[in-house]
Amino acid sequence: MEVVLLESRISHTYLEQPKDVDFYADVFNYLRAAALGELESQALIRDIAREVAA
Repeated sequence: MEVVLLESRISHTYLEQPKDVDFYADVFNYLRAAALGELESQALIRDIAREVAA
């Protein structure tokens, strides 16, 4: 059984209903697809660090 854990500073909630789990799985997959790859992430972090240091 898949479960979603939602956490905040003061509480947490477990979601077990298939429709809830499916919703958060879709959100996770969207974010994963939109994320930069490892090398692109490293380059972005380096660029931002250079801008901040300047």
